[in-house]
Amino acid sequence: MSAARRLALSQLAVWAVPGPADDVELLVSEVVTNALRHTVGPVRLTLCLCPADDAVRCEVEDADPTPPHACEAGEEDEGGRGLYMIDLLARCWGSHPTGGGKTVWFELHVRPEAEGRPNPEAP
Repeated sequence: MSAARRLALSQLAVWAVPGPADDVELLVSEVVTNALRHTVGPVRLTLCLCPADDAVRCEVEDADPTPPHACEAGEEDEGGRGLYMIDLLARCWGSHPTGGGKTVWFELHVRPEAEGRPNPEAP
């Protein structure tokens, strides 16, 4: 999981994406952890920058065709909150079957590079 987080943060730095690095890191960790915990076989992480939509998209493909489902986590439970966090932080998410399993994906909104920066010409 730490390798997936490092790869995601490294790619965001290459793209110079402002804003959602912490959220991307957290959600990538959740989705990859779920794939590793609940499936056997390879797991593939793909990150895409969607500048037309001001979004970063993360896709995690695994070999289990079972779609993800949210569960009720109790106060003392260590797990069971991943999809809840994705629901809170992502602008959208979902899953779809593949020939050998499924892909779980989420998108996070990113600000355009100039947004949020002070205008050097402003008085």
